[in-house]
Amino acid sequence: MLIKWLEPVIEASCDEINNDLLNNEDKEMYENVMRIVKENKHLSQDDVFEIENYFLLAIRNAVVVSYTSGLRDGINIYRK
Repeated sequence: MLIKWLEPVIEASCDEINNDLLNNEDKEMYENVMRIVKENKHLSQDDVFEIENYFLLAIRNAVVVSYTSGLRDGINIYRK
């Protein structure tokens, strides 16, 4: 399928979007979440790392799903 063939391009585009989000639009939210997590004295360093990792993965996954879905929708509209 076309999406599979475009996978390297999709991956690069999603990386760029994700980096833009974390460095611009969502930077303040990310910093606030990490501040709250790091201030929690009941969390170990491993817990902090794991929470940060899950947070970043959730944003990354949302970008990939949204981008791929939009691309599929665009391809389907073009084919009609």
